[in-house]
Amino acid sequence: MATRRLVLVDGHAVMYRSFYAIPELSTAAGRPTNAVYGFIRAIRQLRSKLRPTHMMVIFDGGLPPRRIALLASYKAQRPSMPEPLRGQFSTAEEYLGRAAIAWLRMPLEEADDVIATLAHKAEADGSEVLIASNDKDMYQLVSEHTRMVPPSDTDKIMTVEDVRAKTGVGPEKIVEWLALIGDASDNIDGVPGVGPKTATKLLSQFGSVDGILRGLPGVGSPGIRKALEEHRDIVLRNMELVRLSRDLECSPDWGAVEVRPEDPARLLPFLKELELNSLVKEMEKV
Repeated sequence: MATRRLVLVDGHAVMYRSFYAIPELSTAAGRPTNAVYGFIRAIRQLRSKLRPTHMMVIFDGGLPPRRIALLASYKAQRPSMPEPLRGQFSTAEEYLGRAAIAWLRMPLEEADDVIATLAHKAEADGSEVLIASNDKDMYQLVSEHTRMVPPSDTDKIMTVEDVRAKTGVGPEKIVEWLALIGDASDNIDGVPGVGPKTATKLLSQFGSVDGILRGLPGVGSPGIRKALEEHRDIVLRNMELVRLSRDLECSPDWGAVEVRPEDPARLLPFLKELELNSLVKEMEKV
């Protein structure tokens, strides 16, 4: 039985979600604090509800050259980060430092790949892993010992069975499933006419993308068969794009990521400076 419970948080996603979920919040002097406030709330809720023994927040470090080499337009459709949000990341990092919560940003690596590597190595160490993210790319990481949880709803812990119920395939087939349907949020085109249900049906029938491409004559729909034949190279490329790296140069430092009690003496002055009064009151009660 695992004695360590490691919670890995997609910090970039939590900051973005908080920024748009709490549209107007700032200090009297006009300093934006909406993303930071939502971020702190989310982190404290994850700690309270999931009760991790170890925890780390991961931020994006940029787009990996290996993905840009495969698809020059990878994520190119996304608008630039709003400046009021960009300026709050350093404040979120300061909060994590004051709260003694480990965080990591690897240059030119996406948070997803860093999380995948840390989860893989932690599981190999015999740890239980909870990934706080809503990203469907992460479904490929779910296993008996690694599960997902939405940062905003800690009661919904996603298991292998939940991934299969949601997509029709198990975590081991998510890369192939996504390769067939594409991912608009990442600017990755799939096979025209192949949506989630069709992709699930094809993988169920043929077992794998390789089986589908070798068994094209057996694809019932002439239109789908033609689209698969014409987009063979795109599907194979997509598999490389959506497969998360599990071998980056990072490992859980169990001493550094151990959860420690909050220190009001370090946090209260910081929260008061940001004028986050509800958080100040909660901490003063403690």
